[in-house]
Amino acid sequence: MVGRLRGRTVGAGAQRYWGDDSMTRTHGGYSRRAGAALAVVMAAALVLVAFAVMPAAATVGKPGPTTTGVPAGTRLTVLNGDLTITKAGAVYSALDIHGFVWVKAADVTIKNSIIRGGVAGSDVGLVNDISSAATNFVISDSELVPQHPSVRIDGIKGWNYTASRLNIHGTVDGAKVFGNNATLQDSYIHDLASYSSDPDQGGGPAHNDGIEILGGTHVRVLDNSFVIGTAQKSAVQVNQVVHATKDLWINGNAADGGLCTFNLTNRPLASMGGVTINNNHFGPHTPDNCAIIIKPAVTFTASGNIMDATGLPARIRIL
Repeated sequence: MVGRLRGRTVGAGAQRYWGDDSMTRTHGGYSRRAGAALAVVMAAALVLVAFAVMPAAATVGKPGPTTTGVPAGTRLTVLNGDLTITKAGAVYSALDIHGFVWVKAADVTIKNSIIRGGVAGSDVGLVNDISSAATNFVISDSELVPQHPSVRIDGIKGWNYTASRLNIHGTVDGAKVFGNNATLQDSYIHDLASYSSDPDQGGGPAHNDGIEILGGTHVRVLDNSFVIGTAQKSAVQVNQVVHATKDLWINGNAADGGLCTFNLTNRPLASMGGVTINNNHFGPHTPDNCAIIIKPAVTFTASGNIMDATGLPARIRIL
């Protein structure tokens, strides 16, 4: 049996190239430490979705369709319309949300749910945590997939969130971070939607990223699977378009595809630091010369990053 609810604002009374896998990069130079020894044509019009051809599999043991999203056997209640949450501590479980989610209160939890969004009139996430009041937001064991795919729609956007065991697909970017205290972990990001024309790119093709970090402190990208089209942008894209980026960990991920699979730049600021890139595995569709590309003004440490096809250290390209 499936129940139905109308979308609403919830307040009071809510339910609750360097082929060394171990390197320290500083502004002054390099200090090496001992190592731990499908093409896609994007031809969709602006309003049409063209899913890029994806690599077939992630590293064994990493998140995938059976370990992320809504647990099997969960009975969902349909909620039609946007869900705007204003009650601190509210808990939502087992919902099928045909609308966008807006988190505007502290300590909110969403779990065991599907978020499908609606028709996008501007850039939006299926889940949005962009209020300074919305601290400690937790979303887990849920699927994010748009029912009305659009070049305007990403998966989850904002900061002050912990996203675990999500299955995100059909969006432009899987996740966006532009603030402090954000974690994406144990999640499966795949089959992102490509568009030949994106207004955010001046009418050029959309830039698909598994996660794009536009700034923030204490950001964690941990133990995820990213399966990205070979003509799409990257699994992990890092810049400083909104804020300075620091205290960033990119650890334990399985990533495949993209023009460059991890892409880190200090732009538009003069430098970026406090970045750790450890124990990531790169699949067979990752370019051999572009598993990790980093601008020279980025200070980082890296260790244990491996190309699965060869078992060799992933090359770190400084450019």
